[in-house]
Amino acid sequence: MYNIAYNQIKPKGNSCNSIAKAHQLFHNQRQGYPPNLKAISSLLKQCSNLKNPSNCAKQIHAFITKHRFLQDKFICTALVRLYLGSNHITIATKMFELISERDIVLWTTMVSGLVQNGLANESLKFFSGMHRQNLKPNQITLTSALSACSHLKILNLDDPVKYGATQLHFG
Repeated sequence: MYNIAYNQIKPKGNSCNSIAKAHQLFHNQRQGYPPNLKAISSLLKQCSNLKNPSNCAKQIHAFITKHRFLQDKFICTALVRLYLGSNHITIATKMFELISERDIVLWTTMVSGLVQNGLANESLKFFSGMHRQNLKPNQITLTSALSACSHLKILNLDDPVKYGATQLHFG
């Protein structure tokens, strides 16, 4: 019943009222119905709509840690995305490092999130790290890496970016 209430709350447009209700439900978990993974995922997505999501992120992060949800890669990726979106780069990077199963979605989250925060050099370091792990970039990853190169005004793309473009038949 508790999870149904969580999953039914969806923000309309930029409405903080629904997000506040979801956050209040989360805060009132003492009723004996802790949210499940789907509810946590929904709440993380709704938190990202807040102007300053860091308080919400930290509370949910504590809950996720306490209830051992950190083993779920989707939850962890959503949490990394939320921290990157609220300009908490150090926390996002630490979260990334703690995740043992790093898939293309997580790597892309880091590459795109860092470039969106104006950290093009760091973004390309993650892109190169992904390449070293023999992960093939997808179109979003490659677009983010090219954006980082553009921010840095790099005329000669480094090998991992050329590799990614070739592998995706872009070059």
